[in-house]
Amino acid sequence: VVRDNGRITQLFGLKQDITDEMARWDTLRQLAEHDPLTGLKNRAVFQSAFLDASRAQPRYAPLGALALFDLDGFKQINDRHGHAAGDACLRVVAQRLQAAFYDAPLVARIGGDEFAVLINAAPSTVAMPLAALKRRMTRVLAELSRPIPWSRRVLTVGASAGIALTADPHRYDADALFTMADEALYAAKAAGRGAVRISDGYDIGAGLASG
Repeated sequence: VVRDNGRITQLFGLKQDITDEMARWDTLRQLAEHDPLTGLKNRAVFQSAFLDASRAQPRYAPLGALALFDLDGFKQINDRHGHAAGDACLRVVAQRLQAAFYDAPLVARIGGDEFAVLINAAPSTVAMPLAALKRRMTRVLAELSRPIPWSRRVLTVGASAGIALTADPHRYDADALFTMADEALYAAKAAGRGAVRISDGYDIGAGLASG
């Protein structure tokens, strides 16, 4: 600052363009939060944003359900055609899940061939409409089982799903939901390919029902 008799007459400064730096930070954030193979959110984001969130003030509300998906026949694809074929399957499944749950607040790849989807509840809804959820899951599993073209071959995988419903869409225990959804997924896998099991969010034993 240059003054003349106490009055500011000139101002000198340095301006720095941080556009490139911000772009680099955005790239780093994308790499940290997204699965590099499928482009979905990764397990770290699922853990921090959902599982570790406060029960009293969850980040995702109103939440109707947590759905876990596990691919059927994926190991056989890897064993028979190699990991490149398996990777192709994972990418296509991720795209189909993202399209099927376009309105989901979070779709994540949380394991090798395991995916998690948070399903919204309507703001005025006390509980997730079970019949509508079953119909939607039937359509999703059919979509995931469609053949996948790859390197002059046609690959086929299916998916099983386990779902945990929230008793209160605005106040829920994410860890408990994950445990129930995982138990339901285990029951679905035991039932065979393309199965879905739904927990009612209260009693995992009594609440299981095929979709």
